[in-house]
Formats: sequence, structure tokens, C-alpha cells
Amino acid sequence: MFSRDRLTRELMPMSATPEHLLADFPPASYEEWRKAAEKLIKGAPFDKKLVTTTAEGIATQPIYRREDVAELPHADSLPGQAPYLRGRLAAGYLEQGWRVSQELPCATPTAFNTAARAAVEAGQTELNASELSLASAADVAAALKDLPLEKVSLNFQAGANALPLVRLLAAHAKERGLAPEALRGCVASDPLAMLARDGALPSALEETYGQMKALLEFGQRETPSLELIGVNTAPYHDGGCNAVEELAFALATGAEYLRALISRGLSVDAVAPRIRFSFSVGSDFFMELAKLRAARLAWAQVVAAFGGSPEAQAMRIHARTARWNKTLIDPHTNILRATTEAFSAVLGGCDSLHVGAFDEVAGGNDPIASRLARNTQLVLAEECETRRVLDPAGGSYYIEWLTDTLATRAWMVFQELERQGGMAAALIAGIPQRLTETTARARLTAVGQRKSTVIGVNNYPNPKEVSLRPAPAKRAPSTGAVTCAPVPPRRWSEPYEALRAACEAYRAREGHAPTIFQANIGESRLYRARADWTSNFFRVGGLEVIADKDFATPEAAAEAARASGAKVAVITTTDETYATAVPALAPLLRQAGITVLVAGQAGDSEAAWREAGVADYVHVRANNHETLVRVLALLGVK
Repeated sequence: MFSRDRLTRELMPMSATPEHLLADFPPASYEEWRKAAEKLIKGAPFDKKLVTTTAEGIATQPIYRREDVAELPHADSLPGQAPYLRGRLAAGYLEQGWRVSQELPCATPTAFNTAARAAVEAGQTELNASELSLASAADVAAALKDLPLEKVSLNFQAGANALPLVRLLAAHAKERGLAPEALRGCVASDPLAMLARDGALPSALEETYGQMKALLEFGQRETPSLELIGVNTAPYHDGGCNAVEELAFALATGAEYLRALISRGLSVDAVAPRIRFSFSVGSDFFMELAKLRAARLAWAQVVAAFGGSPEAQAMRIHARTARWNKTLIDPHTNILRATTEAFSAVLGGCDSLHVGAFDEVAGGNDPIASRLARNTQLVLAEECETRRVLDPAGGSYYIEWLTDTLATRAWMVFQELERQGGMAAALIAGIPQRLTETTARARLTAVGQRKSTVIGVNNYPNPKEVSLRPAPAKRAPSTGAVTCAPVPPRRWSEPYEALRAACEAYRAREGHAPTIFQANIGESRLYRARADWTSNFFRVGGLEVIADKDFATPEAAAEAARASGAKVAVITTTDETYATAVPALAPLLRQAGITVLVAGQAGDSEAAWREAGVADYVHVRANNHETLVRVLALLGVK
């Protein structure tokens, strides 16, 4: 077996040193690198080809250098020190790993208890009750029976007023003979998240914040280790907002709670450490990693502005994998999305984490799906050894620059929300809703145009796959003491899921899938990429594409199209052949009552081709979803 030292000796002459190697590879300047890059892209504009603009409107460069981070004010900060850019704890995960906080979607105490005991046995370290309602001491006793509360923490979302539940939990801990400090984790009161999600609060804000004050005063005496205030950004992330907006909404919500409680006589140092922030983490790996680092940085500034101590400036972060980007179509791809999201959350320094199962958005509770999700965390912790590295992203020029850029942009949006009177006033005025709606529409348009690829959904479909069924929608209350327009939850695959569902209903009704005929003129091996791209363009909508034959003549293609019974046909061939094939084939198809499409752009021939009978064109600039809607309408699919 080779040791590393032996391998080095055998590969490198004794006289060679790293310095000699460096002499063989002299450093290149940025200008030299850029000149070489521009040569490779063969005259294409550098900014168009190599600079990427994110959903946040941030233009990211292909390469970052020391100069890009030289002026950043917190570049030399350390883990465990304000402003906590590099993590809340000095030892990172070395002494205390993040808490495995899988949501247990159980509605009754006994069901929750059964699921929780199995989860703890399998490695879960925090009891996350996402749907549980505990209304009495008996409910609490049944839910927590035989669970080791001295070893596992809690993560309960308690709506607008957590005080009744916290009282029940404190009484239960006393009955079990546990010290007050034994109850750890978070039992969160988060009225503004409830307002954003449901559009209503049961109590006026003055009363709600009074209840929050009473909650903290009780907690100081009876549950000193529990975090009692939540700032949950899931309503906005699920609505389609971007990372800058999500950060700004979190900061504005946290600032609102601080201001409300300080004005009622509590100190910032008593309030800030009792807040747990909960962020959804999407699949833009570096953006989401940087988001958690930027959140800590910006929140430290907020708490400092209220006069908080360095210790109070530390942000507690729970992370959960996003719902926005999960799919009912080809759902096993959700495993890959959730894995990268979990990795982002861990490298970003979360304190607790939920990884969604691949069937989560369908409301599924498959044991295998749940086990895969939980084990994703355990593999990251134990096999990937991510707990052994302090702030692994720290020092990366790109990530440090992106962290600062996110924090700066989020701060600007946060300041605007503050000018509007704070987060509650902004929600009532509809400002976060409008920002989220605008961003979501732009992101959905990018999916429809296939500028954003959703594997299995708007690209690379599995035609034989049967989609998961959607979870039943939950109605939000329409009235309350405080009301606003709710932020509607969305997922980026929903428009395509609707198309697939319509095609499945058509198949059940008609006995076959809606069909389109692909008229490949000439040998398709000569234009294989275009032929496959064209078939894929329609299959993502649930259409069956007849594309298994090539045709030597337009007449042969027209006869086959008539025999297929298809009502729509798409002409596909080489660039050189279109000029003769389209004018010859399109009239024959129209005479047979078939709507004619062309896979490509007409250019100067558009008027002539329209006259010949071409109804529409499919190409890389076409909006895929809008085109599919029109085609399905032609086929009678509703």
C-alpha cells in the first residue's frame, strides 16, 4: 500500500520541490486569461457568453480574484465572532453538529409519537412537528411519551401565539422531573409568517405583540433554553421570491419583532437570542450557501443598530429544502435537488435542517422517501465529514463577494420596507406580495421559455412516467382582526404539470394520448440534434410524438401523416432542405386537415410559408409552454 509520502517520492525527483514546479507554471494576469477566454468564444460578446445574471439580477463573472474581495470589511472575521459571517459557533460543527430536524407530518399526538420514536432511533436529533396541534396536557403527554427530551430538541411552529403550547410543554417537563433547561430548540410564535401565508391574523397586532411579550417573560422563568420567536420565510420562498427579497423580508420581520418587544419594556439582549430564523434553501448552490452567510452578517447589523451586544447579534438558523422547485413529474429528481440544497445549507452554517422527501409536495409519507431524506443529512455529516471543517466556503473569492453583494442588496430592500412602516405595514399594503409576484412571474416565464431547465419537466421528459398526484390545497381563513392579500404558494413545474394532467385525462377519455406527427424529411441522422430537440419540445407537454420514420419525399410524409390520424404535424429537416420541403409539404398537410408547424425559423420565407399553410414555428426562442397550450387546444385537450 502506497503512503502519500512514498507516492510523492516516486513521482517527483529528489531534487524537485514545489518551488521548481511553480517556476514551470508562471502566474497569468487577468488580462491574459481574458484574452485567452475571448479567443475560445470566437468573437462572441464576453458579457453575453460568460457573464450570468441570476434571478436576483446579480451579474456573476466567470472568474473572481483577490482584488474582488480586497475591500470587504469582514474578510478577516473568525467563526464564533460578531458579525458571525463565518458561523455562530467558534468550533463550527466540531463540538455540536447541526440538528437533524426532519418534519414529521402527523396530525394526531399518537401518530406523531410513533413517528418521532422511530425517527429518533434512526438518527433524528430534533422533533419537528409541522402539522401537529396540541391543545391539552393529555395531548402533550401522548405526543412526547417515552421520547428523550433531555437528548433531543423541539421545533414546533405555534402560529401567532405560542404561549399556551409553551405552558403545556413546561408543565409536562416538570411532571417528568426535568430541569427547565432540558427543553431545548424552538417553539415559535411567528404572526407575520401566518399573516403572509393565510392573509389573516386572529388578533390585532397590539394584542399579538402583547402575547409575544408575555411568552418571553414566561420563557425567561420556565423555559430558558427555548427559542420562542420564529421568522419563517417559507411563505415568500414558496411564492417564488428570490434570495435578496427573502433576506430582506427576514430582516424586516425580525426588526419588527425586536421593535415591538423593546417598546414593551424588554431588552434587545433578552429578545434577539430567542429568535430562530427559518430559511428555505433552493437549488442555486452558491447563491443559497451565500444567503445564509449574508443573513448572519446583516442580522448582526440589525441587532447592533438596536444596541444589542455582540453575543445577541448571533443568528439562529433553521433551514429546509425548498418546495418551489420540487416536482410531481419525474419526482425522483427531487432527491438530487434536495441533496444539493442540504449541502448548501450545511456549508452555509445552518443550526438545524429539514430535507424534504421526494414525494413531499404530493403530500406523500412514503417510509422509503422519508428514510432517504433523513439519511441525506446523516451521509453529509458522517461520510462526507462536513462537520470536521470550519466554514468550508470561507475565503472563496466568489462566495465572499456574493455574500457581501447579497447582504448589501437585501439591506437596500429592507430599508425600503422600514420606510414603509415596517414589515406588518408593508404586508398590509401588499408590498412583499407584489415583489414576490413580479419575481415569480419572471421565473415562471424563464421555465416556459426553457431558459431555466427543470429536468424531467420542461426538458428530458420520461414519456412513460406517471406523475404523482398533487396534495389537496389547504384553505386559508378569509377574515380576521388583521388581513392582507396572502402570498400564494407556487412551484415552477405547476404549468407543465397542468399540461401533463390534461393529457392524462385526454388519454383516459379517448383511449390514446394526444398525438403530433413529426415529418422528418431526408435522413434524420443528418440533423439528429434538431430532430431530437423537436420531439422533446412536444413530449414535455404530455404529447405522444410519432417520429420513428424518415421520409424521402414530401408526398410520402403527407401520406404517413394522414394515416396516423394526427391533427398536427411538425416539419423537420436540414437548413438547406427547408426551402423546398416546406412549400411542397405544407399544402398537402393542410389539404388533409392537419395543422402545420415548422421546427425552425422562417426568416425571409415567412410570408411564403404562411401562404403555403404553416401555422406556427417551434425554435429555441419560442415560448415552449405557450406553444404547447396552443397545440393542445388544437387537439381538443382541455
